[in-house]
Amino acid sequence: TLSRLCPFCGTPRQYPVTKKQATCPRCNITLDTVKVQDSTLDICSKCRGTWLDMDEYRLWTSEKHVYADTDTHTNYQRPALKPDNSHYLKCVRCSQIMNRHQFRKISGVIVDICSYHGVWLDDQELGHIRNFIASGGLDLSQDRELQHHESEIMRLATQLDNQKFMIKTLHRWDLKRFLYNLF
Repeated sequence: TLSRLCPFCGTPRQYPVTKKQATCPRCNITLDTVKVQDSTLDICSKCRGTWLDMDEYRLWTSEKHVYADTDTHTNYQRPALKPDNSHYLKCVRCSQIMNRHQFRKISGVIVDICSYHGVWLDDQELGHIRNFIASGGLDLSQDRELQHHESEIMRLATQLDNQKFMIKTLHRWDLKRFLYNLF
């Protein structure tokens, strides 16, 4: 796989878009282009899924954009788990298989991501993400991540102390050292 940035100059690489017309990865029908606020979103008329290009995804999931919107709710409820759609979806832009992950690891919203082109969100997932952000979910996610890092640092520090103790103990009984001290 290629890196996102050129290793020599650091400029972002442009990845080819193989599809001229955006089609829904679930229904295989052409996505409708809808103007929402200052963005143009691609929405499926059948399943109500939404395609967001990477810059649109960053905008719609930014705290500034969420808090400026009066329609977001601050009382977030984790969505009920849907039946697993066991097949992975293909990217709307390049037809490559997208990865799945949970937004911010604790939101309960599973998103399909093409790391080069954008994100596919099923019906109402964008609203769930925005409500999660409005209710302070990003801070909670960050706190959990910090706790995880802190416990990992403590585990590594203990492991390092144990290794130092073993090295000192083994070094004390090193045969060369023992013979050197005798003479």
